[in-house]
Amino acid sequence: MSQQSSKKTLEQLCRDKNISKDKKKEELLQALEDYEARQAVQGAAEQGTTLDPAEGSASPVERTVSSASPKGDTALDVYLQTVLKHVDSADSQTRLQLILQYQEREESRAEQEAAERRAEQEAAARQADRETAERRAEADREASARQAEQAARQADREAAERRAAGEREVVERQAERAHQLALAQASRTQLSPAPAGAEELSTPRPRAENFPTLDKDGDLDVFLRSFEKTCRQYQLPKEQWARYLTPGLKGPALEAFAELPAESDQDYEVIKAALQRRYNLTPEVYRKKFRSLQKRAAESYSAVVSHLTTLFRKWVRRLKIDTLEALEDLLIKEQFVQLCPPEIQEWLLDRKPETALEAGELADFHAANRASVDRSRGFPKGSSGWKPNSNRPPDTKPAVPPSVPVSAGDGRSESRRCFICNSGSHLRSACPERKRPAPTSGGGRPSGSPSVLFVTSSEGSANVNMQTVTVGSKVTFGLRDTGAEMTLVRPELVSPADFIPGRTIAVKGFGGVRPAVPMARVYLDWGAV
Repeated sequence: MSQQSSKKTLEQLCRDKNISKDKKKEELLQALEDYEARQAVQGAAEQGTTLDPAEGSASPVERTVSSASPKGDTALDVYLQTVLKHVDSADSQTRLQLILQYQEREESRAEQEAAERRAEQEAAARQADRETAERRAEADREASARQAEQAARQADREAAERRAAGEREVVERQAERAHQLALAQASRTQLSPAPAGAEELSTPRPRAENFPTLDKDGDLDVFLRSFEKTCRQYQLPKEQWARYLTPGLKGPALEAFAELPAESDQDYEVIKAALQRRYNLTPEVYRKKFRSLQKRAAESYSAVVSHLTTLFRKWVRRLKIDTLEALEDLLIKEQFVQLCPPEIQEWLLDRKPETALEAGELADFHAANRASVDRSRGFPKGSSGWKPNSNRPPDTKPAVPPSVPVSAGDGRSESRRCFICNSGSHLRSACPERKRPAPTSGGGRPSGSPSVLFVTSSEGSANVNMQTVTVGSKVTFGLRDTGAEMTLVRPELVSPADFIPGRTIAVKGFGGVRPAVPMARVYLDWGAV
């Protein structure tokens, strides 16, 4: 068989079996061509191994390969030699079997190589996973070590801060102790007389005449501000201010100081508060001064602004206004009170509402209460519900309680009047009414009973609303009025322990005066008529 015929035969076999050409097949064809070329040059064809029927059903190629090659995977060159020995066989099945076996071996080897590559890839992936896990574990160990190191540094910093804070506290305590010792030493130095001939090395000790004095009709607020400024000029500790304050007090201020307990003699703030209560320096007083201030002829406009600023600050500070919202509510409450009728204004001022909303609720309560009382008494709408006593003689005057100092726009109290007849021409000691008792319908009054200056109605009509009432542990008679907004009790019926310290309420009396009445917490039990 020629080279061309062998090639065509092999190609025909491939086409018959629908086997496409690939690289391995081309290599096979090239090997066949080279082999037949060598055979043509040598001039003799090499005979292939004959088949022996007695050898069983095994193919000649398998027997030749098994005898010519070692066990296991046959190398490509050995297999090609075997194929070349049988390629000229006349048996087409043998040639086809050779080609198919070659393809199977090539596919098996390709699969084996692919499996080896996959195994290598899997091994590489496992190695990469192990390396990644090792790197992650190493990173975790490093992070844990860093966290532990940071925690240790934080603990060291906190310990250092605690030590520093302790050291600072010790230093501050030592400084405070040294300061207290210095103050005590300075106090002893000022209180003890200086030795004869010794030079004065510190601030000279002030004398009583160096401090302002409060005149009988003087302005308490100006006096207190001047006194405090003088104390600061002499660098006096606040514990000594009370010692220099009392020599300058006169009149009502001295009386207020004398009424304080002995343990408050050295407390400047307690004495100051008592003086302010005596002179009625309430926030409402400063508000009225602020609203009613007018410029004097010899006063500059800058001085007026300064005076307004001082009054406004005192008004606000006494109410402890320290935020913009609180100041806004204060101005709204003030404007609301000014819009109310006079009787509601006075009622609200007595109740001292803290917010504008509370003032509105109190005003609604007062209006509803008065309306219900008027309806229950049968008064027509618009009437006041009160009529003067037609039996009162025209030549008599109603009794007026003693007047008390009321702060006006310039801080001065009203002129003094008689406590009996309310006349401004004389005092009680020279009052002609004092020399004769006031006539009463029931004759002389028993000792210990409340004094009555003038009575025009009969005993029976006066006791219409009188009931027995228990005040604490004492039983007396009281006038029960369902329209009253507060309960008034004579002070001799109240135990001193029941009075509320420092709590007073302004009650409008005859003549427009508003005395400050002390408040008490007592047990009341109204009995039967």
